[in-house]
Amino acid sequence: MPPLRYILWLAPYLGVALGFAFPDCVNGPLKSNAVCNRTQDAATRAQALIALFTDDELMANTVNFSPGVSRLGLPGYQWWSEAL
Repeated sequence: MPPLRYILWLAPYLGVALGFAFPDCVNGPLKSNAVCNRTQDAATRAQALIALFTDDELMANTVNFSPGVSRLGLPGYQWWSEAL
């Protein structure tokens, strides 16, 4: 099995190849945000994205059925927390 760092490095490219990618850094509303700047570290990119959320959006997206934030191009998702 390849090391995790290689899998994480390839993940964005695999998503594009399979027809989905997040975020859309070419045409989407986040294209000029630091989240799309791959030269930035992960913490900086995450902070740039979270800073755009309103308080209501943050609260709505902290449950296992998250509606996403359509104005930012973030789709809704379902996640589970058994491993926590």
